[in-house]
Amino acid sequence: MIAFRNSAAHLGETATMMQWIKRNAVEITIVLLVLISHTFVSLADPNTVLNWYHVDDAFYYFKTAQNISEGRGVTFDGLGPTNGFHPLWLIVCIPVFSLARYDLILPLRLLILIQGLFNIGTGILLYRMSRRILSHETAVFISFFWLLIPQIYATVMVGGLESGINAFFIVFLWFRLSSLPSTNELMTNLRQVGELGLLAALAILSRLDNAFIAVAVGVWLLYLYWSPVRNEEHRSKSHWLWRIKVGFVYSLPVIILVGAYLLWNLVYIGHLLPISSEVKQWWGTLRNTPYGVPPTSFRGFISEAFVNGDVGTGPWSFFFGPFLNIRDLLEKHGLQNLIRLRWLILVSIPLIYFWRKLIFSATRRLALIPLFLACLGQITYYKLSGHVAQREWYWVIELIFIVLVLGLLIEGVKGFIQKIPRLGPVTVRILLSASLIYLAYIHFDFVTHRFSFQGNYEGHFYLDRANWVKNNTEPDAKIAITGSGNLGYFTPERTIINLDGLISNYDYLQHIQNGMGAEYLTSVGVDYVMGGGWILKMSPYKDTLAGHVEEVKKYKHDVEGVNQILWRFVLMSKAGQDK
Repeated sequence: MIAFRNSAAHLGETATMMQWIKRNAVEITIVLLVLISHTFVSLADPNTVLNWYHVDDAFYYFKTAQNISEGRGVTFDGLGPTNGFHPLWLIVCIPVFSLARYDLILPLRLLILIQGLFNIGTGILLYRMSRRILSHETAVFISFFWLLIPQIYATVMVGGLESGINAFFIVFLWFRLSSLPSTNELMTNLRQVGELGLLAALAILSRLDNAFIAVAVGVWLLYLYWSPVRNEEHRSKSHWLWRIKVGFVYSLPVIILVGAYLLWNLVYIGHLLPISSEVKQWWGTLRNTPYGVPPTSFRGFISEAFVNGDVGTGPWSFFFGPFLNIRDLLEKHGLQNLIRLRWLILVSIPLIYFWRKLIFSATRRLALIPLFLACLGQITYYKLSGHVAQREWYWVIELIFIVLVLGLLIEGVKGFIQKIPRLGPVTVRILLSASLIYLAYIHFDFVTHRFSFQGNYEGHFYLDRANWVKNNTEPDAKIAITGSGNLGYFTPERTIINLDGLISNYDYLQHIQNGMGAEYLTSVGVDYVMGGGWILKMSPYKDTLAGHVEEVKKYKHDVEGVNQILWRFVLMSKAGQDK
């Protein structure tokens, strides 16, 4: 009898477990797919791991986090404090790169897995948010499309930057925003509004230009709850008191958390905003610079802001890029008139009309209007403030918006197919299965080929250049270089100074803006300058280095095609006077 009861209990537990797996099959699949990709790369050979971190800017975080963990302060070069980073990702990196004192590769492996956890969270939140508003099939497609399509994956996950945690908190914020009760339902307290404020603050700290998102969400909240809820507690209170209460509860976490960060900037750095942003705006005022120029006309602004297909400077390049590539291909054969942007707009008009109920309902419930307004605010800021050297990971907000709009399109097509007698539901399932299989195939093909180290060259560029510098400079040498992230991380015996100023201190920025960069480099005891020959010909470096460098040796890396010069920094090279 006891054995029978134990057997029955075991069968019951098994059945319960199977029901749980069936209920959460999508989330479980998301976890497995993401972990497979990130585990594969994190456990690969060091060269493959380093290929994941193809963006030098990521090492600005890593070296700064390492310095913090080892008690050197919030600094990249050890010469002065810096704030050229987004704070939340740096906080995540600090405990990870405390391990760098034992092994420089180990933290890089661990961070790939941590990025995978944020990716899992984003995928699950996208699925759950979409499932509340759209069909199960569309929600599955949206989530897997975000996780698996190589273009999005390369932008958001690969590289080791803040884009992964940025996407997570934006989607988390929208997940909570889309779950708010409508205006004709009772809301007995303001806890959900306070949660939104906390998530908005975390989104800003994950990437500071998310301030446009926080403002858009605040305006949307006031729209939703412009009138007080209709219950006994609030019946006697004025409408304006209610609106002030909603605004206060939402904004309080933002004021506290973001305000504390800004206050830290002011006290510790002496400057309210990140130095990296000010540097890039200053670059926009220069001429003969490698970093590009901001738009100078309304037409240029429209082109940069909306129809630019470049992944770095084009906010909507994920949408317009393929369209422009097809047009360029047709143009080579004289067939460019077969595809025009205006035709795409004309085709969209009848689709919007036929799917108007779906579009209006889902747009409101997914809060697409404030999301689009946040996109416009962010784009306008970057394109009109003189900010240059924009990169593809700036446009995560736009990627999220595009994917959600794609979900509306998929939902409309699905509804049309399902109306086919008898074959409709089966066709939907077949198309969904085929799409997911294809997405998984191109994703794993991208992961296994994009990062695997190619060729017979023994040393990765990061390690090869670091070893070359060690062999050609003194152990305590101070070296100024643009793009200094990976060299700073892999040459802990040297002091690597960020010549472009993105992760330097505010004192250096003031010096180079006033044409006194050489004086600063002299005051901190710089021994060498390293970089491509172009830096002696282009602003802002030519004025800083003119007459102050003497060539020592040339470095070359055939695989990466990198040619750089090591110069000795001197007071006046013409006089032959060393420091």
